[in-house]
Amino acid sequence: MSKKFHDSYDLEDEKEENKKKPTALGSFITLLFLILAALMWFKALPEYTRFMLEEPETGPVVEDVDIPGDGTIPGRLEKEAAFVFFNAKTGSSLLLQTPDNTTSLVDGGEGSSPHQKEMPAFNLAENLYIPFFQLTGIKRLRQMVNTTPFSHYMGAQVDLVRYPDLEIKEILLPPYEERFPPYRFLKSEAEGNIDIRQLEKKQKLIFGPGLKGKVLHTNPNPENRAEASSVLYLKYGAVRVLVMSHLPLEKEKELVLNWGNNLDIDLLVVGRHGGSSATGEELLEYTTPAFAVIPADKEKLLVEGTDKVVERLKEAGVGSRNIYRTDRDGHIVLYTDGEQVRFQRNAFPFL
Repeated sequence: MSKKFHDSYDLEDEKEENKKKPTALGSFITLLFLILAALMWFKALPEYTRFMLEEPETGPVVEDVDIPGDGTIPGRLEKEAAFVFFNAKTGSSLLLQTPDNTTSLVDGGEGSSPHQKEMPAFNLAENLYIPFFQLTGIKRLRQMVNTTPFSHYMGAQVDLVRYPDLEIKEILLPPYEERFPPYRFLKSEAEGNIDIRQLEKKQKLIFGPGLKGKVLHTNPNPENRAEASSVLYLKYGAVRVLVMSHLPLEKEKELVLNWGNNLDIDLLVVGRHGGSSATGEELLEYTTPAFAVIPADKEKLLVEGTDKVVERLKEAGVGSRNIYRTDRDGHIVLYTDGEQVRFQRNAFPFL
């Protein structure tokens, strides 16, 4: 009994010694196990967590952009039209170009003299459009369209009218008369030099060879400026785009009532900068877009609820990768030959 006890004691004692003095093979196995476990853990980490652990890059890698300089929007192929959604900060901006380089501007963003005190003065004409036009060689706009009488849509247009090296053939304005100061400024700067017309419901628009448009909604007697917003339907070949401007939710229902199944589109330019007071479920049910561009308010001064709108878009069948936002993706371009479409995020790193 005593011997068994001592034998037992000696055996346990030897095990303890072995723990204190591991063999080389045991150390190697333990180290290998730890390395494998660490690799598996690292692989399982979410993408954003791995980014925090990885060595930072020396700087962003920007691909060279070919700038033809002959008036062609960079990246546009010979038979393509281009829809450029500029990052207009708090505003909205869409530059259109057809294969023959005919170019038009829809809205433009805030100018050098904001009408509202809370709006910052970005002076987009000087800091965005004029450098872009100079680099690309664009010297003429066939049309300059304003969809709604807000300074964060038309302010930059007022400044562009004053720019002597840009020829503007025609200006189209919403029917809000002259009760809004930037509207008056734009008209006074343009009168005598540029043809000015008011947008009318069902009016047909020609932006260049193959690129047509139609005014689906405009209000000649609006109670407020938002209700004066004009909705544009654009079509190039089989590709259809709906520009919702600043139209509020209650007027979206009127749009659906008037146009119904004719609203089927490929790309929705989300209204009110992605605010939840627009882009209702009924509109999405009838438009069934495959893609969406949100001219998002980078300063978050004017809208709330963009996350809700993104969820509505996803529920309507727009995939996450097909939702583009100017506050996140910078200047966005849709290139299309009328059948196929391709998008480019952060399209102009030289700006």
